[in-house]
Amino acid sequence: MSMPDTTTENKGVLAQITDEQKFKYLKLILIASFITRFVYVFYNTEYKNYLLSDMRGYWDRANGTYNGDIFSMYQWTSWATFFHMYLIFIFKILAFLNMSHQRLEVILFLNICYSVLSVYFVFLVANRLLKDNLITLVVTLVYAFTYPLIYYNSLVLSENLSIPLLIISTYILFAYHESRAIMFINGLLLGLAIGFRPALGLLGLPYFIYLLHAGGRSTKALIRGLLFTAGVFSVIFLVILENNYISHGELKSLAGNSGINFFIAQCKPSVVKSLYKGIHIHIASPIFVGSGEMGEFTTDHPIHDQKYFFNLGMECIKKNPWVLVTNLKYYKGMFFGPLFPSISSAIGFDSLIKLSNWLIFLISTGAGLMYFLIKKKIVESKEIIFLSSIPLVLIATMYFFSIEQRYFFPALFYVYMMLAFIILNRQKIKEYIASYVKIIVVICLICLLFQ
Repeated sequence: MSMPDTTTENKGVLAQITDEQKFKYLKLILIASFITRFVYVFYNTEYKNYLLSDMRGYWDRANGTYNGDIFSMYQWTSWATFFHMYLIFIFKILAFLNMSHQRLEVILFLNICYSVLSVYFVFLVANRLLKDNLITLVVTLVYAFTYPLIYYNSLVLSENLSIPLLIISTYILFAYHESRAIMFINGLLLGLAIGFRPALGLLGLPYFIYLLHAGGRSTKALIRGLLFTAGVFSVIFLVILENNYISHGELKSLAGNSGINFFIAQCKPSVVKSLYKGIHIHIASPIFVGSGEMGEFTTDHPIHDQKYFFNLGMECIKKNPWVLVTNLKYYKGMFFGPLFPSISSAIGFDSLIKLSNWLIFLISTGAGLMYFLIKKKIVESKEIIFLSSIPLVLIATMYFFSIEQRYFFPALFYVYMMLAFIILNRQKIKEYIASYVKIIVVICLICLLFQ
């Protein structure tokens, strides 16, 4: 593994924080992260009132299936089903423990635990790759207290599971890529993350490419990559089988909303209203609510009729090919929202979300300097290239299937790591910084012109 040489440049920093001190600070960060999340969720939000929109959909579906309503169309037609299967699993455990009256509180407490666990694995990855105690702790600290990730712990949403699983699988990829058995298990972990958030599906490609090159190309590397892929598809295949069963063959994918997401991204309706077999379902993208170019779109096709919605999306592109360019302006929503869901009753939400939006924007734009590190071969680590590929894949996915702020949250850790490498190598790319800033300013001005 070829890592950047930062020893000389950061000699003074390393002398200030020893390994023993580093782990003491880590414990403090983890404890503070847990306490902050616990206090914020249970004492600074009206979490019992947050079961609305998507959260209500997941909660009602879980309760419906738990109470025997397995096959009705509402149970599977739109959102990915795997998350409410997880909720049902928790419901059953709580019923056994006679704690069913505390379902919501337990789910949110688990959200907090998963989130703190992800902070620990952020540290493990940073510690393994950065080789700098101070920067490792800064990355861990910034991630631990990124406001939207704390706020999301109060919501019954699948990001609370998929993001920790993604980060854990990244660490396992780096630490144990030579083990076939562990790579199969790691494939299962990424498969679970994809099951919860199907939009993460294309992330399997960077994993596979990394495994092919880690330790040099060889038959053994190919076998490890194939075993990892087998793990991913094992989970995906089982979820699809279950979806096919409960839908009586109507749903043959992880979720029924990829087609409608494509349609919304290309045609920009303010809201899509579906009435099919007596079931009303409304879906909208936060970016287009109240301002969509198409206005309200009503149909008698079910939300899961993906072919129908894909065709509608393609018709919009054929009528106006320029939309493939103007779509780029909506990337501002990736940083500045509106965030779904925006619940102002959460204490500090309005001010903290604005602050975090700018923080994430500045870090993300700064992380773009990674291009020069890789192009000039200042760093040649396969791990760094892998980290850089995750945000790019997610950004490309959003272009075709709706741009939302929360869809970028899985990329935050990887962006933070990219900026950390840039800081460690800042002297080696200082000649490019001024030009890069000019490019960013020009891009921002172009976006303003498209307003």
